[in-house]
Amino acid sequence: RVYGVPKPLLNEIIRRVNAAGIPVEVEGITLTLTGWRADQVRYYSDNPDDLDPLLQAQEVFFSVRNSRLKKVNSKGLNLDVRAVGVRVNSSVEWGVAVPPNSPCHRVEQIEVSVEFLPDRIVFSQGEVEWLGSTIKAKGTVLKGTGQAAAPKMGRKQQTLSPVLITEQQFQKFEDHLHMLSLPDGASVEIDFFIDTENYAASRLDLVVQVEHMSVRGVDFSKAKMELSYAYPTARIERIVLFQDRQSVQFSGEYNLESKRASSLFSNTISSNELLLLLPAPALEWLSKSGLRVDHPPRFDLTAGPTPVKELLNQLSGTFSIHGLGYQGVEFEVLQGQVKRKNGRIEFTKLYCSFLGQEERAAEMGSAMHGGSAEGFVFWDGNTREFGVAVDASVDPNILVQALAPVEIATNIIQSFSFKDQPPRGHVRVGADLDDLSTFYIDIQAQGNDVTIKGVEFASVDITQTYLHGNLHLNPLMAAQGSDILKGSVLLDFHQSTALFDVFSSIHPADLEDLVYAPLNLFGHHIFADGDLRIEARGLFDWGSMRRTDFSATVAAGQLDLPVSQFDDFTATVTGKGPLIMVHEAGFKFYGGEASGEFSMHWDPVLSSRPYTLECDFSGVDFWKFLTYLNPKRPVAVSGRMRGEIQIEADFATPFLSQPTA
Repeated sequence: RVYGVPKPLLNEIIRRVNAAGIPVEVEGITLTLTGWRADQVRYYSDNPDDLDPLLQAQEVFFSVRNSRLKKVNSKGLNLDVRAVGVRVNSSVEWGVAVPPNSPCHRVEQIEVSVEFLPDRIVFSQGEVEWLGSTIKAKGTVLKGTGQAAAPKMGRKQQTLSPVLITEQQFQKFEDHLHMLSLPDGASVEIDFFIDTENYAASRLDLVVQVEHMSVRGVDFSKAKMELSYAYPTARIERIVLFQDRQSVQFSGEYNLESKRASSLFSNTISSNELLLLLPAPALEWLSKSGLRVDHPPRFDLTAGPTPVKELLNQLSGTFSIHGLGYQGVEFEVLQGQVKRKNGRIEFTKLYCSFLGQEERAAEMGSAMHGGSAEGFVFWDGNTREFGVAVDASVDPNILVQALAPVEIATNIIQSFSFKDQPPRGHVRVGADLDDLSTFYIDIQAQGNDVTIKGVEFASVDITQTYLHGNLHLNPLMAAQGSDILKGSVLLDFHQSTALFDVFSSIHPADLEDLVYAPLNLFGHHIFADGDLRIEARGLFDWGSMRRTDFSATVAAGQLDLPVSQFDDFTATVTGKGPLIMVHEAGFKFYGGEASGEFSMHWDPVLSSRPYTLECDFSGVDFWKFLTYLNPKRPVAVSGRMRGEIQIEADFATPFLSQPTA
């Protein structure tokens, strides 16, 4: 037979229970052969905005624990409870609006020991089957008295200020959970204390452990999550995902009073599968940026404390990436420290090793050997400025493709090529990307077997700066065997001028190519050989020649012009506007002695290069002189001569084809 609690008695019991501060409804209580059963049990919040019961169950099986029977009247009621057909609704005070059709409402089964005392309800040995996982819980609910509670520890009575989560936001969260697979479910432990009159005094500790888990197809051997709440701070003590002995971890906290958050994020997992967990916008950005990441970075990052929206804008930590590519540049390893604040991100204590691109050596005209660099990089998202400062030993031509948007940088880099080994030096580069005229580059470098603008040097030691269209080489030291070039050169690309102060024993044609290769005077019309010494200073205007103003002293073992060959040549050379003049020239002339003057008119607008030569000579071998002028028609003459030569001609036309001389 089945015995039940009569309805009038049940109603009186429920009334008294409600009066005692337990907002519960029960449609019927029956004593069955297997124990007590309550039907359609509903437990309500005392908040008038909570219309649905916080907890409702189709059937609740319970029994009074014998150990407490003698104390029921004085201490309360001890029950062992098992509930089926359970539905849970969130309170408005929890700040979470769960959609009506969410599976989170449904709980498969609840088993718990409950102790009802005059001032509280104590839950112990609680076990819940929910969403395929097992949840063990214990805790206390402190009941309200209906009277204002006295302030505790001098603090004003307060209720929880919730972080509101709408139904739409919760639905989005559930949608994200679909990418999570837990074949063996999860094990959850909860310890709580709830003060219904002062939610701010409540606390919660939660631990979740998982064996075997998959997130968007990425497998993890185990996972663990530890959460806690004690007003005013909600903490993620730790969220960690393991792949064997490697892991990715996150921890953080949020202060409900200050509305500020902080976090710590670290990773040691090297499997590139981890990259699949990046948000879709991040994966799309990686695809468009040309950045290739073979392995996820290892890092330890901290952020905050700061408002939640600014959390990613205020972080610092260390990182290390193996296998990184960008616009043809391959990094074997890249590591350092990172700091981001107020839109500015800085990478300090950077170290990277570059892989070589030897297969492109012929294309770039340089060995393209890899190397290493260490230094500093920053990017300011507010001003759109970037800067780089590194000590490096790497062929800079490797960076040409990556720096393609900054044409002046690639032009400067491609002026240099390196035969066998990369240079060593310090480099600073930066610009405002909205105004590339602000681009600057400073280089202090040393290298061996270097080619600069087609001129080969055994060694080079150079300090080079570029800013606002000015390229300054100061100091410049280069060697070709025992021959050297030293001094300074300032190239103004806006004014098309070169300001120089140099000493050189290298070939004049090489020096000319370094200053202004299109001049094509030496090596095309004038040929020098033997011991050479040039000291020159002044301004050369290759754009218009109007501002040209320089002087130089020249000594050459041999100098060939279209009309003659000079030995042991010395002279002073000046440039005034388009007129280049050679003064006080002294030289040996086919066995004799000579002196003279030379002038040339060089106008970039004109194709002609008119010049004049005046020379006094004595003791000159007549046959050698005529043979030089026309070696194809030697003349049978002999003897020595003295005299004067006056020539007006044009370098643009072969000398003997000109009408007068």
